[in-house]
Amino acid sequence: MGKRKKASKPQGPKKREKLPTSFQCLFCNHEGSVEVNIDRKAKVGDLSCKVCGQFYQTAINNLSAGVDVYADWIDACDAVAKEQEQATAARRPSGKPRAPPSASQAAHDDGLGDDFIVDDELDAEGEFADDDE
Repeated sequence: MGKRKKASKPQGPKKREKLPTSFQCLFCNHEGSVEVNIDRKAKVGDLSCKVCGQFYQTAINNLSAGVDVYADWIDACDAVAKEQEQATAARRPSGKPRAPPSASQAAHDDGLGDDFIVDDELDAEGEFADDDE
């Protein structure tokens, strides 16, 4: 003979883990200093760093959470960094050779840099040498 099965008690609803609303700042690297606020009526999410004062605001939808606003901020920072990198790459001189200096520049320059000392009449060691010898 087998045992009777006990009636199982109905389980309550599972607790949902809350998503974080404070994150690490990308600029000052302080942990938990970035707070995210979501205004569902205005459909705007904003975040700000308590330490360095960085601020970011983005449009959200009904399903957005604080993590989504933070992810949008990271994407926007990456886009700006890429744009600046491309701008500096465009400003860099290409591998083109420079034109040789004119005759007047060559006579004045002597092929040496502006900060190169040509005539050094003072002997630096001579000034500090011992006179006892």
